[in-house]
Amino acid sequence: CFLFDSLTLFCSQRAKSSQCGGSDLMVLHHKAVVSLSRMRLCMQYWPEKTSCCYGPIQVEFVSADIDEDIINRIFRICNMARPQDGYRIVQHLQYIGWPAYRDTPPSKRSLLKVVRRLEKWQEQYDGRDGRTVVHCLNGGGRSGTFCAICSVCEMIQQQNIIDVFHIVKTLRNNKSNMVESLEQYKFVYEVALEYLSSF
Repeated sequence: CFLFDSLTLFCSQRAKSSQCGGSDLMVLHHKAVVSLSRMRLCMQYWPEKTSCCYGPIQVEFVSADIDEDIINRIFRICNMARPQDGYRIVQHLQYIGWPAYRDTPPSKRSLLKVVRRLEKWQEQYDGRDGRTVVHCLNGGGRSGTFCAICSVCEMIQQQNIIDVFHIVKTLRNNKSNMVESLEQYKFVYEVALEYLSSF
């Protein structure tokens, strides 16, 4: 778990067939999921245009739209053992623009779109107080890079400074494989510059 000023990110490895019910139990306590894995590398753990149950957890597909490299899905999740608790609306952002053979995606702008969609979702539906699950193949390199980028963007907004070194060091002190390569580290700086140029 990584806590920033108004953002809480939980990093995880990809879902495996034995974990699918557990993935939905975990999501019951979160408002958003960011998937940084393509389908052939990550088992599909969500229903497509239907609903399904994983034990007492009902996951109902609400909508989906595709915008270039981002598939945005909305789900309604309910613990049927505690229907009095109501349901939770969860956004699932799947970023498909990051090829399996590369340390970084080819487009800074498209990854920033994922960050902006996540920020917008949290502002609209969560008052920026939401917890987000971020996952990739091993729960480290891509997830760590995405977390670093989210933190840098928030740091720019909140404090008007950029300290990539401190952010990455904090992430790696908690989990050593976060931001695995020099290329990913440089990419965080490049995305920060792209983010600044959008103002």
